[in-house]
Amino acid sequence: DALEVCLWAPTRVGEATRDDWIPWQDNSIAGTPEQVLAFYKEYVRAGCTSFVICPGGPPHERMRQLRSFKERIEP
Repeated sequence: DALEVCLWAPTRVGEATRDDWIPWQDNSIAGTPEQVLAFYKEYVRAGCTSFVICPGGPPHERMRQLRSFKERIEP
């Protein structure tokens, strides 16, 4: 049986992150949709098979981030 590897991923889709920012040091994934997608791809390459997405911020901001995730990152 294959072991599923799930990552609890506090995620913030919005402003760009610094060039030297490393998600696993801050225990979150953040940045533009393109940056967030690149970070998730790194986790997939490392063997992660599923994610629990936890957007941050006030409710209206979380909904905007989830829409952005669905439209620009998930596909």
